[in-house]
Amino acid sequence: MTSLVVVFKKIARTCLMCIYRFEKWHTSPAENRDYVKNIIEILNKKKSRNSVVEIGCGLGDIIRKVDYKKKYYLDLSPNVLEAAKFLTIFSKFRSEDSFCVFDFVTDSFLHPVDAVVLVNWIHNIDPDTLKNRIDVIVNDVLNESGFLIFDIVDENRNYQFNHKISDLLVREDLVIREYECNKFDRRIVVAEKK
Repeated sequence: MTSLVVVFKKIARTCLMCIYRFEKWHTSPAENRDYVKNIIEILNKKKSRNSVVEIGCGLGDIIRKVDYKKKYYLDLSPNVLEAAKFLTIFSKFRSEDSFCVFDFVTDSFLHPVDAVVLVNWIHNIDPDTLKNRIDVIVNDVLNESGFLIFDIVDENRNYQFNHKISDLLVREDLVIREYECNKFDRRIVVAEKK
């Protein structure tokens, strides 16, 4: 039954791709990416759930399924954001949603939030730029006890950069936890601001 649901979702996402003209790799259903479920569980267990931002949200498979009052959907692609906005119609959680075209390297996000999610794309950002932008997020965006969630993929030749936690987070004001995922040697990192 699960595989039938995945096939149906893939077909539905392919139809959305034809309508909204976003990149093909967005058509992969969340069920194909075990880290999506893990991050949703982590975010929904957080005590303070006023606001969350997902940078590089794609179709919103993570942010759409978390129970927060305010949600900021940010992505480079205006087309995929329009499709994500459409998909919020089917969300079981009602929230104040904001959709914005956003370039992680050049744009600034200045709303304080309880959680920031950066997954499945940071491997395209060079380590120095990524570390600098993470520092800005921790210093200027993340609330006290806020979560910064990102993924690490070890030694994967398909990615331009293979980051190490120790290269990105050299801070004493964070509590860092790692979660293993079953596929692709991916680890989810949760850095909680003290």
